[in-house]
Amino acid sequence: MKLTTRTDSTLAEPTVDVVYVVGEGSPWDDNELRFSLRSVSRFFPELRNVWVVGKDIPWLRNVRHLPFPDPYASNKDANIIVKVLRACIEPELSESFVRFSDDQYLLRPTSCSDLGPYSRPDILRTKDFPASEWGRRITRTGRELASRGLPTLNYESHVPVLYSKHRFAETTLAYDYGKADGYAINSLYFNSIGSTQPVNLRAARVRAAIYRPGRTRSQLRAFVQSRNFLNHSDFGLAAGLRAFLAELFPEPSPYEA
Repeated sequence: MKLTTRTDSTLAEPTVDVVYVVGEGSPWDDNELRFSLRSVSRFFPELRNVWVVGKDIPWLRNVRHLPFPDPYASNKDANIIVKVLRACIEPELSESFVRFSDDQYLLRPTSCSDLGPYSRPDILRTKDFPASEWGRRITRTGRELASRGLPTLNYESHVPVLYSKHRFAETTLAYDYGKADGYAINSLYFNSIGSTQPVNLRAARVRAAIYRPGRTRSQLRAFVQSRNFLNHSDFGLAAGLRAFLAELFPEPSPYEA
Protein backbone atom coordinates (compact mmCIF):
# COMPACT_ATOMS: atom_id res chain seq x y z
CA MET A 1 0.00 0.00 0.00
CA LYS A 2 1.38 3.40 -0.98
CA LEU A 3 0.49 6.29 1.28
CA THR A 4 0.48 9.73 -0.29
CA THR A 5 0.78 13.12 1.35
CA ARG A 6 -1.15 16.15 0.18
CA THR A 7 0.94 19.28 -0.23
CA ASP A 8 -1.55 21.59 -1.96
CA SER A 9 -2.30 25.10 -0.72
CA THR A 10 -5.82 24.27 0.49
CA LEU A 11 -4.57 22.63 3.66
CA ALA A 12 -5.56 24.34 6.89
CA GLU A 13 -3.19 26.35 9.04
CA PRO A 14 -1.67 24.52 12.03
CA THR A 15 -4.04 25.59 14.81
CA VAL A 16 -5.09 22.35 16.54
CA ASP A 17 -3.18 20.50 19.25
CA VAL A 18 -3.04 16.74 19.69
CA VAL A 19 -3.13 15.17 23.15
CA TYR A 20 -1.84 11.67 23.86
CA VAL A 21 -2.32 10.01 27.22
CA VAL A 22 0.18 7.26 27.96
CA GLY A 23 0.48 4.75 30.76
CA GLU A 24 2.53 1.78 31.80
CA GLY A 25 2.48 -1.59 30.11
CA SER A 26 3.25 -0.89 26.46
CA PRO A 27 3.64 -4.22 24.64
CA TRP A 28 6.22 -2.71 22.28
CA ASP A 29 8.37 -0.40 24.41
CA ASP A 30 6.20 2.57 23.35
CA ASN A 31 7.04 2.15 19.67
CA GLU A 32 3.32 2.21 18.92
CA LEU A 33 3.42 5.87 20.02
CA ARG A 34 6.43 6.44 17.78
CA PHE A 35 4.56 5.26 14.69
CA SER A 36 1.34 7.01 15.68
CA LEU A 37 3.28 10.28 15.88
CA ARG A 38 4.78 9.60 12.46
CA SER A 39 1.29 9.22 11.05
CA VAL A 40 0.08 12.43 12.71
CA SER A 41 3.11 14.39 11.56
CA ARG A 42 2.55 13.21 8.01
CA PHE A 43 -1.21 13.35 7.65
CA PHE A 44 -2.62 15.98 10.01
CA PRO A 45 -1.78 19.40 8.50
CA GLU A 46 -3.76 21.29 11.17
CA LEU A 47 -1.32 20.02 13.83
CA ARG A 48 0.15 22.75 16.01
CA ASN A 49 1.54 21.15 19.18
CA VAL A 50 1.75 17.63 20.55
CA TRP A 51 1.03 17.09 24.24
CA VAL A 52 1.85 13.84 26.03
CA VAL A 53 0.32 13.28 29.46
CA GLY A 54 1.65 10.45 31.59
CA LYS A 55 4.97 8.75 32.03
CA ASP A 56 8.25 10.04 30.67
CA ILE A 57 9.35 8.43 27.40
CA PRO A 58 13.05 9.19 26.90
CA TRP A 59 13.08 9.32 23.09
CA LEU A 60 10.32 11.95 22.78
CA ARG A 61 11.34 15.36 21.44
CA ASN A 62 9.52 18.63 20.73
CA VAL A 63 6.39 17.71 22.71
CA ARG A 64 4.73 19.31 25.72
CA HIS A 65 5.12 16.62 28.36
CA LEU A 66 2.89 16.68 31.46
CA PRO A 67 3.96 14.00 33.98
CA PHE A 68 0.95 12.27 35.52
CA PRO A 69 0.37 8.93 37.29
CA ASP A 70 -2.40 6.36 36.80
CA PRO A 71 -4.32 6.78 40.09
CA TYR A 72 -7.01 4.18 39.34
CA ALA A 73 -5.87 0.57 39.55
CA SER A 74 -8.79 -0.99 37.66
CA ASN A 75 -10.51 1.86 35.84
CA LYS A 76 -8.73 2.59 32.58
CA ASP A 77 -11.13 5.27 31.39
CA ALA A 78 -10.86 7.16 34.68
CA ASN A 79 -7.09 7.31 34.17
CA ILE A 80 -7.63 8.63 30.66
CA ILE A 81 -10.18 11.20 31.87
CA VAL A 82 -7.96 12.65 34.60
CA LYS A 83 -5.04 12.93 32.17
CA VAL A 84 -7.17 14.72 29.60
CA LEU A 85 -8.44 17.02 32.36
CA ARG A 86 -4.82 17.70 33.28
CA ALA A 87 -4.16 18.84 29.72
CA CYS A 88 -7.34 20.92 29.66
CA ILE A 89 -6.14 23.24 32.42
CA GLU A 90 -3.15 24.29 30.32
CA PRO A 91 -3.81 27.80 28.93
CA GLU A 92 -1.67 27.07 25.89
CA LEU A 93 -3.68 24.02 24.84
CA SER A 94 -5.84 24.85 21.83
CA GLU A 95 -9.56 25.20 22.57
CA SER A 96 -10.34 22.38 20.14
CA PHE A 97 -7.90 19.51 20.35
CA VAL A 98 -7.65 15.94 19.13
CA ARG A 99 -7.29 13.12 21.62
CA PHE A 100 -5.17 10.35 20.20
CA SER A 101 -4.31 6.97 21.66
CA ASP A 102 -0.92 5.48 20.97
CA ASP A 103 -2.55 2.56 19.14
CA GLN A 104 -4.27 4.81 16.58
CA TYR A 105 -2.80 5.83 13.23
CA LEU A 106 -3.82 8.06 10.33
CA LEU A 107 -3.65 6.45 6.91
CA ARG A 108 -4.39 9.48 4.73
CA PRO A 109 -4.55 13.28 4.97
CA THR A 110 -7.01 14.15 7.71
CA SER A 111 -8.65 17.33 8.96
CA CYS A 112 -10.78 17.98 12.02
CA SER A 113 -13.89 17.68 9.86
CA ASP A 114 -12.94 14.04 9.20
CA LEU A 115 -13.09 13.10 12.88
CA GLY A 116 -16.79 12.41 13.19
CA PRO A 117 -17.67 11.83 15.94
CA TYR A 118 -18.23 8.21 14.94
CA SER A 119 -20.84 6.20 16.78
CA ARG A 120 -21.89 2.60 17.16
CA PRO A 121 -25.38 1.28 18.05
CA ASP A 122 -27.25 2.51 21.11
CA ILE A 123 -25.66 1.18 24.30
CA LEU A 124 -28.93 0.14 25.93
CA ARG A 125 -30.14 -1.67 22.81
CA THR A 126 -26.93 -3.63 22.33
CA LYS A 127 -26.87 -7.15 23.69
CA ASP A 128 -23.92 -9.21 24.80
CA PHE A 129 -21.26 -6.69 25.70
CA PRO A 130 -18.23 -8.70 26.83
CA ALA A 131 -18.26 -9.86 30.45
CA SER A 132 -15.31 -7.63 31.24
CA GLU A 133 -14.41 -4.42 32.98
CA TRP A 134 -15.00 -2.55 29.72
CA GLY A 135 -18.36 -4.25 29.15
CA ARG A 136 -19.53 -3.27 32.63
CA ARG A 137 -18.25 0.27 32.12
CA ILE A 138 -20.06 0.89 28.85
CA THR A 139 -23.30 -0.57 30.24
CA ARG A 140 -23.01 1.64 33.33
CA THR A 141 -22.41 4.65 31.07
CA GLY A 142 -25.59 3.98 29.12
CA ARG A 143 -27.66 3.64 32.27
CA GLU A 144 -26.28 6.83 33.78
CA LEU A 145 -26.93 8.80 30.60
CA ALA A 146 -30.47 7.45 30.39
CA SER A 147 -31.12 8.42 34.03
CA ARG A 148 -30.32 12.00 33.05
CA GLY A 149 -32.55 11.93 29.98
CA LEU A 150 -29.58 11.99 27.61
CA PRO A 151 -28.94 9.96 24.43
CA THR A 152 -27.13 6.65 24.87
CA LEU A 153 -25.16 6.16 21.67
CA ASN A 154 -21.90 4.23 21.86
CA TYR A 155 -19.08 6.57 20.80
CA GLU A 156 -16.27 4.16 21.69
CA SER A 157 -15.06 4.10 18.09
CA HIS A 158 -11.32 3.68 18.82
CA VAL A 159 -10.39 6.44 16.40
CA PRO A 160 -9.07 9.96 17.16
CA VAL A 161 -11.70 12.34 18.53
CA LEU A 162 -12.08 16.11 18.58
CA TYR A 163 -12.82 17.67 21.97
CA SER A 164 -13.41 21.17 23.31
CA LYS A 165 -11.23 21.64 26.37
CA HIS A 166 -13.81 23.74 28.21
CA ARG A 167 -16.76 21.50 27.39
CA PHE A 168 -14.77 18.38 28.23
CA ALA A 169 -13.99 19.71 31.70
CA GLU A 170 -17.55 20.89 32.32
CA THR A 171 -19.00 17.59 31.16
CA THR A 172 -16.79 15.03 32.86
CA LEU A 173 -16.62 16.84 36.18
CA ALA A 174 -20.40 16.45 36.43
CA TYR A 175 -19.93 12.66 36.81
CA ASP A 176 -18.25 10.51 39.43
CA TYR A 177 -16.09 8.89 36.77
CA GLY A 178 -13.70 7.32 39.29
CA LYS A 179 -16.32 5.31 41.15
CA ALA A 180 -16.74 1.54 40.64
CA ASP A 181 -16.22 0.67 36.95
CA GLY A 182 -16.37 4.32 35.92
CA TYR A 183 -17.72 5.58 32.61
CA ALA A 184 -16.66 5.25 28.98
CA ILE A 185 -14.97 8.52 28.08
CA ASN A 186 -16.26 9.24 24.56
CA SER A 187 -19.82 8.09 25.17
CA LEU A 188 -20.00 10.19 28.32
CA TYR A 189 -18.70 13.29 26.54
CA PHE A 190 -20.50 13.23 23.19
CA ASN A 191 -23.89 12.21 24.56
CA SER A 192 -23.64 14.86 27.26
CA ILE A 193 -22.80 17.74 24.92
CA GLY A 194 -25.63 16.78 22.57
CA SER A 195 -23.70 15.83 19.45
CA THR A 196 -26.33 16.13 16.73
CA GLN A 197 -24.51 14.66 13.74
CA PRO A 198 -22.81 11.41 14.70
CA VAL A 199 -21.48 9.31 11.86
CA ASN A 200 -22.24 5.61 11.86
CA LEU A 201 -18.86 3.93 12.22
CA ARG A 202 -19.74 0.73 10.39
CA ALA A 203 -21.47 2.46 7.47
CA ALA A 204 -18.63 4.97 7.06
CA ARG A 205 -16.02 2.18 6.71
CA VAL A 206 -13.23 4.48 7.82
CA ARG A 207 -11.50 2.22 10.35
CA ALA A 208 -9.29 -0.83 10.03
CA ALA A 209 -9.26 -2.53 13.43
CA ILE A 210 -6.76 -5.29 14.14
CA TYR A 211 -7.55 -7.21 17.29
CA ARG A 212 -6.01 -10.57 16.41
CA PRO A 213 -2.60 -11.50 14.99
CA GLY A 214 -2.07 -13.68 11.97
CA ARG A 215 -2.48 -11.49 8.87
CA THR A 216 0.40 -11.44 6.43
CA ARG A 217 1.90 -8.19 5.19
CA SER A 218 -0.03 -8.41 1.92
CA GLN A 219 -3.26 -9.15 3.80
CA LEU A 220 -2.68 -6.12 6.01
CA ARG A 221 -2.15 -3.91 2.95
CA ALA A 222 -5.45 -5.09 1.50
CA PHE A 223 -7.24 -4.74 4.82
CA VAL A 224 -6.36 -1.07 5.34
CA GLN A 225 -6.94 -0.06 1.72
CA SER A 226 -9.29 2.94 1.46
CA ARG A 227 -9.53 3.31 5.25
CA ASN A 228 -8.75 6.53 7.10
CA PHE A 229 -7.69 5.09 10.44
CA LEU A 230 -5.90 2.04 11.75
CA ASN A 231 -6.08 0.84 15.31
CA HIS A 232 -5.17 -2.36 17.13
CA SER A 233 -5.32 -4.12 20.45
CA ASP A 234 -2.26 -5.27 22.37
CA PHE A 235 -3.04 -8.81 21.25
CA GLY A 236 -3.19 -7.74 17.62
CA LEU A 237 0.18 -5.98 17.80
CA ALA A 238 2.16 -9.02 16.69
CA ALA A 239 5.37 -9.13 14.66
CA GLY A 240 3.55 -8.88 11.33
CA LEU A 241 1.74 -5.68 12.27
CA ARG A 242 4.89 -4.18 13.75
CA ALA A 243 6.73 -4.73 10.50
CA PHE A 244 3.77 -3.33 8.56
CA LEU A 245 3.75 -0.13 10.62
CA ALA A 246 7.47 0.30 9.97
CA GLU A 247 6.73 -0.14 6.27
CA LEU A 248 3.92 2.42 6.31
CA PHE A 249 5.83 5.04 8.28
CA PRO A 250 9.58 4.63 7.69
CA GLU A 251 10.54 8.29 8.16
CA PRO A 252 11.14 9.63 11.68
CA SER A 253 8.89 12.42 12.88
CA PRO A 254 10.08 15.64 14.57
CA TYR A 255 8.86 14.14 17.84
CA GLU A 256 11.45 11.37 18.26
CA ALA A 257 15.12 11.15 18.96
